[in-house]
Amino acid sequence: MNDYETFREALRDVLNHLHDPDYTVSPGVAEVVAGGPHVTTSSVQYAIIEAIRELAPPPDTPESALMTRRHRILTYRFVEGLTQIRTAEQLHTTVRNIRREQHVAIHILARHLWERQGPQDLPGVTALSHSEAVSDQPSSTLSEWRTQARQDLAALRQSNPSAVADIGAVVNRAVALEEPLAEAAGIQLAIGVIDDGLTAAAHPAVLRQVLIMALDRLIQHGETSEVRLAARSAGGNAALELCSVGCCTDPLEDMVTAEMLQLLGGTLKTVAADEGMYVEIRIPTVGQVNAVVVDDNEDFVHFCRRCARGTRFRILQPEDWTTEAIQAVEPDVILLDIMLPYVDGWELLEALQHDPATADVPVVICSIARESSLASQMGAVEFLPKPISHQDLLATLERVTARES
Repeated sequence: MNDYETFREALRDVLNHLHDPDYTVSPGVAEVVAGGPHVTTSSVQYAIIEAIRELAPPPDTPESALMTRRHRILTYRFVEGLTQIRTAEQLHTTVRNIRREQHVAIHILARHLWERQGPQDLPGVTALSHSEAVSDQPSSTLSEWRTQARQDLAALRQSNPSAVADIGAVVNRAVALEEPLAEAAGIQLAIGVIDDGLTAAAHPAVLRQVLIMALDRLIQHGETSEVRLAARSAGGNAALELCSVGCCTDPLEDMVTAEMLQLLGGTLKTVAADEGMYVEIRIPTVGQVNAVVVDDNEDFVHFCRRCARGTRFRILQPEDWTTEAIQAVEPDVILLDIMLPYVDGWELLEALQHDPATADVPVVICSIARESSLASQMGAVEFLPKPISHQDLLATLERVTARES
C-alpha cells in the first residue's frame, strides 16, 4: 500500500473490527502494520493494539493534555471496545467531542504506523511520529532520534543529491495532509501569499515533514480558530510564516522541529503577540541553473529533463548549434555531444572556448565517442560516456556548478 490516505481509511475499518475473529485484513494494511501482506488477521490486530500502547504519554503528563485524552480515546474505544457514549462518560465530556477527537486520534495512530516503515516520499511523512510525542521523550531517546534523522537525511541526499523543494508545492501538500486534524479541532487552515519561484535547498519530503510538525503544534495547542500560512524570500532564505490567530500564550517550545531544521541549515522562531502566535521557519534558498543541451538526440534531451525534474537544474535547448544561439539561452553549464549532424562537435567546443561570452561556461562532453583525454585537452571540464545514468548526470552537474560558485 503506497497511499497514506487510503491506509488511514482502511485502518478505521480494522479498528471497528479489532476483536472480530472472522474479520479479514487487507494485504495492504497487513504490509504496513505487521510488515507482510500474508500475516494473519490476529497478528495485525495485536500489532495495532501494541501501537496504541506505544502512543501512551509519559507518566508525568497532565491528565488534561491533548495527547493523554487522545490516547485514552483510542484505548477505551478500540482496545477495551467501549461505545462512544461510555467513552464520553469515562472522559467527562460529550459524545460530540468524542467523535471529533476520535477522528484526530485515529489520524495520529495511522501516521505512527505509517512512519514505522521508514522515510518515504509518499504522504509527506518521514521518520517521525507527531512532534508532541517525540519532544516529550528523554534526552537519550532524542539523541537516538538525531542519529536516525541524520542517517535518513543522508540517505535522501544520496538517492537524489540535487533535490530541491518547491515552497508552494510543499505548503499545499502539508495543508492538505493536516486539514482533517484542523477540521476536527475546529480550526481553519488558510494559505496566503507565497512568492513565485521560491525554492529551498532541502528534500521536499523532509521540509514537508518540518511544516507538518509545526502545524501539528499549533493545532494541538487548541487555542485558535485559524492558522494562516505564507512564504517569502528573505535574504538568501525562504521564510515560511505560520500565524495562529487569537493564540497569544507563551511561545510554543518545539525542540524536535528546531532540531530537524538545524540539520537542514535552517532555523525556527516562535513569538507570542496580542494578535496571535507567530512561527517562522527559515531555510536556505537555491537559484535555478541553466543546463543547455547541445544534442540532436531528442530522447537524450527528454532523459535530461526527467533527471532534472524536482532539482535546481533547468534543461534548455538552443535554437541552433552556434555560439550565438547557445549564448542567447544564458547557459550556466553546457552538455555537448560530439557527433552532431552538420556541425563538428570538437570545432563547436573550440569556438565556445574562444568566444568571450561563453569561455567561462563549463562544458561537459556527453558522447558515445570515448575521447576523454582529448575533451580535457580542449577545455571540457568533464566527460560523460553515453549511455549516462540518472545519478551520474546529476552528480556531474552538481560537481561542475559547485566549482563555479
